[in-house]
Amino acid sequence: MYCIEDADHNIVPDGSGKTELRDIKRVHRPDGGWSSNLNPDDQLHDENGNVYFVREIVRRTEGIGPHVAATSPVQYNSGLGQFEVVRTMREHTAEESQAIEKTQTESSIRDVSGRQAMWVLVELVSKLLAQGTIQATDFSPNVKDAYLSLKSKVNSVK
Repeated sequence: MYCIEDADHNIVPDGSGKTELRDIKRVHRPDGGWSSNLNPDDQLHDENGNVYFVREIVRRTEGIGPHVAATSPVQYNSGLGQFEVVRTMREHTAEESQAIEKTQTESSIRDVSGRQAMWVLVELVSKLLAQGTIQATDFSPNVKDAYLSLKSKVNSVK
């Protein structure tokens, strides 16, 4: 991301009112004109004689952890002489950790229950077929294909 900076290190909206630019190949100057093929730190001169600079916005991360606690607006860092956005990370709270663990446990239980249900279903149908209680011809082609697919999955897990 890029921005247009004035001499006082203020971000100046481009000609269309945007303060953050994704691309600087073509920049709509604040006076409404266009400049092209710009690089970071290039000067922009508008028709009124004003001088601006194209600056890159540096994205910086502070802190550790998987959770984004806050994201700052674009600010000028005079110590580093650059515009930056700071993303502050943090660890999960105890409540968040418990909620994540609970979700993972529930998901695991559903996975185990689903596998057990598949095994029971395949065993039941296999026994009924072996006893002659049902015949393979009793199944519609779609049910037969689903059963054979399910059986191959169960057999690959065993």
